[in-house]
Amino acid sequence: LFRSNMITNKEPLVSIIMNCYNGEKYLKEAIESIFTQTYDNWEIIFWDNCSSDGSAEIFKGYNDKRLKYFQSKNKTNLNVARNCAIDQASGMLLSFLDVDDWWCADKLERQVPLFRNDNISIVYGNYFFFNEIKNTKHLMSKNILPTGKIIKEILDGDISIGLVTLIIRRISLQSLKIGFDPQYHIIGDFDVVVRIALKGGQVACEQGPVGYYRWHGSNESIKNKRLQLKETESWLSDMGKTIDNHLLVKFRQKLSYNKAQFYLEDKRYLSFFLSLKGVGFSKELLKVLFLLFLLFFPRTSQKIRKI
Repeated sequence: LFRSNMITNKEPLVSIIMNCYNGEKYLKEAIESIFTQTYDNWEIIFWDNCSSDGSAEIFKGYNDKRLKYFQSKNKTNLNVARNCAIDQASGMLLSFLDVDDWWCADKLERQVPLFRNDNISIVYGNYFFFNEIKNTKHLMSKNILPTGKIIKEILDGDISIGLVTLIIRRISLQSLKIGFDPQYHIIGDFDVVVRIALKGGQVACEQGPVGYYRWHGSNESIKNKRLQLKETESWLSDMGKTIDNHLLVKFRQKLSYNKAQFYLEDKRYLSFFLSLKGVGFSKELLKVLFLLFLLFFPRTSQKIRKI
């Protein structure tokens, strides 16, 4: 469905979309992980979303024509910024690196050749979850990651397509009515992947880890959990009209569980119990029961966690 100019043995240009708002703390590490790539044909499209720190100076301090700086006139949400950055990109492949994450040195070398199959619209990979506070890391998936037409696996939540691993064939993104949906701030990458997959786009995967997602407690998805839930509910209301209902059963159960967890953490106990109705009889129900255990027996649960 998404046939385009065939990618041959010649290295195609990869446009690396780097959106930044006050990212000076980690920015240099992210950029250096691009410079260490064993794949050379790339460009960085740096979209400065009205930063007030030293991010611009750090980026402009690199003397390399592959680094292209753009500044937004007004601060926008993340997906508006991504679309603006993509408009400035020249590559037929689009990759993404947030300023607080970083790549393995051979990420592009391992992933780009998978696009030689002209039916592939998306390539992703495994990645490390790095907890900066505890200085620990773990591999996000220890299982074989699925490939092909995997819309069910995506909606079921069986896989986590981390943005730090994602590469999209540009023509596949252009085939959508809109690219990254500007109504979303948190779930835009999930939405794009789903819409491409729904149009028949096939997905390939590099099974090994290709990057690091850094958790530092101030990540957008962490700070805006309430907004993430609101956006997910809105997405389900819109997309649920076009997606077969049987594909959304687990998605709805997981959403109900996430809402229950949020309400419990927010000490909104009535909303917590009301949200349990949507969990149904599933493995999510076991998670909810564990949340209830934490609620009524906090001391015992703390001892269990220590064990």
